[in-house]
Amino acid sequence: YKNIPEQFINHAKANLNKVAFQYRLRRTAPYKSITWDDSIRMVTEVAFGLKQLGLEKGDNVAILSGTRYEWAISDLAILAAGAVVVPIYPTLGDHAVNYILNNSECKFVFLEDKGQLQKIRAQWGELPHIKYAVVYADMGDLPENDSRIVTYKKLKDFGKLTFSKDPHFLENTINSLTRVDVAGILYSSGTTG
Repeated sequence: YKNIPEQFINHAKANLNKVAFQYRLRRTAPYKSITWDDSIRMVTEVAFGLKQLGLEKGDNVAILSGTRYEWAISDLAILAAGAVVVPIYPTLGDHAVNYILNNSECKFVFLEDKGQLQKIRAQWGELPHIKYAVVYADMGDLPENDSRIVTYKKLKDFGKLTFSKDPHFLENTINSLTRVDVAGILYSSGTTG
């Protein structure tokens, strides 16, 4: 394979009806399944949503979240759109998060929930590169008066609308990626002091 998104798409297409992810909303809740076919659709929606919001090839995008299937979908969508993933450990404090976002010049940040969003909102003025914060968990308590805050669902909805405008964007971008394109920037525990 030339790149990670190509490998994902090929594997997913060979296993369309098989389970790719299982998750549950609460510890006591039953597991729900997401097929490989569903995962292709979600990766496409997120990638097109990011494009709609101005993501360009080579941009850096952070993910500040605990483990969840949306993390994996976002990672693959970012890569498929030609951008670079910058994962941030969710227990890092405001100062460390600020350092990583500024040092990597991330233009977007995916956030687990309102708690992680607070780390960004508390320092918007010190994060000049961040254009949008995308929040996975929307419990109906996110600020509605800030256009920089976008729910994960709304981002996917943007992607659905954008697809018809440029249906070959994702395929063309994936085909343009090579093994030497940067996929991620990882900050170690000693990086931020």
